[in-house]
Amino acid sequence: NTEAMTYKADLALEMNEPQWAINLCHQALVIDPENKHAFYQLAGAYALLNQPHEALINLEKVISHAEGMAAEEVINDPVFTSLLDNPQFQALLQTETDDSPATS
Repeated sequence: NTEAMTYKADLALEMNEPQWAINLCHQALVIDPENKHAFYQLAGAYALLNQPHEALINLEKVISHAEGMAAEEVINDPVFTSLLDNPQFQALLQTETDDSPATS
């Protein structure tokens, strides 16, 4: 099931095995093409492989459809460290922040 595959993909990323995580995420997306967790993990895996374009494409799929996804959560995730200085990454997260409801 998709939950088991995305859980394994989490572990693969923690073990610094991004290609394994990518394979698991693609399997999960065959079953559930809208699985945001799989897209998030794909983004992280591609970031670890220094493929920022692929990482950003997948991260955008998560952010554009995920309610409650905080930019701070993404920024603090170590898999995205290589993207922190990337202007497109910053713009994507800024867009997410701009779309968030204001807190008082």
